[in-house]
Amino acid sequence: MDGDNDIDLAVVCLNGPYVAVLKNNGSAAFAAAMNYLVGSGAVSIAGTDLDADNDTDLAEANAYSDNVSVLKNNGNGTFAAAVNYPTGDSPFSIAAADLDGDGDADLATANAVGANVSVLKNNANGIFAAAVNYPAGIDPRSVVAADFDGDGDADLAAGNCSNATVSVLSNAGNGTFAAPVSFACGNQPRCAAAADLDGDHDSDLAVANSFSGNVSVLINCTCNCPKQGDIATPPNGDGVIDVFDVIGAIDIAFSGGPDPQDPGCPKTRGDVDNNSVTDVFDVIYLIATAFGGGPNPIDPCAP
Repeated sequence: MDGDNDIDLAVVCLNGPYVAVLKNNGSAAFAAAMNYLVGSGAVSIAGTDLDADNDTDLAEANAYSDNVSVLKNNGNGTFAAAVNYPTGDSPFSIAAADLDGDGDADLATANAVGANVSVLKNNANGIFAAAVNYPAGIDPRSVVAADFDGDGDADLAAGNCSNATVSVLSNAGNGTFAAPVSFACGNQPRCAAAADLDGDHDSDLAVANSFSGNVSVLINCTCNCPKQGDIATPPNGDGVIDVFDVIGAIDIAFSGGPDPQDPGCPKTRGDVDNNSVTDVFDVIYLIATAFGGGPNPIDPCAP
């Protein structure tokens, strides 16, 4: 946070109410905390560049005052006074991500009493538009942003503490969200994280459940494998079936060239007709696709 290339700390203090910033001296020993006043009931914090000046700002959720506090970094790890933005009722978790595709970090909160998620769009200077609320499940206590449906934008997932579910809200691409789709998990999910857990190029979910004392792993069934037949190098993975891919298929079928298979994907790229081998029939298929307006290759994730 102070630009010296080591990791500093920021901690929310529920009964402060303040955020404590502890600067790293470079050897994992930290200076005394500097406290910054925020709203009431500070419970969750996110650090990212909110005002496009290449330093780490802070955004923090206040469960009692129903708002988020934004603290802009002065460039040296000290922060301007908090600016508060209203959210839904009782925000317990905050996430920062580019939700509307304009290159800056927006904010989302999970609102426990409101049973919804608030989205606050960044105006590119760290000033935020009024919150827009989207329904979630009952008592959402955590929110995470990731691309769950493979369309290149950040969706939201909220862990619903009182009905043992996770709600996924798909992004329309502009920072507006579809109705939630809910998935069962353990009892009282308190914290959620998203990552590619099974190596198939999409974001899965892990949820910590406070009452059942376990972690739920939800594997994403979206397929993000490259299109079958898109095999040439170059331009490998360009999403277009063309003469380069036909040449690549000929090399595989008749000369023993390498047939790419991406990690976590069930098929090699050359096997467009799904018979477990790249052969003359695949070459003919790709010629028809590239030059004759033939059908696009089959779904790479089809059984």
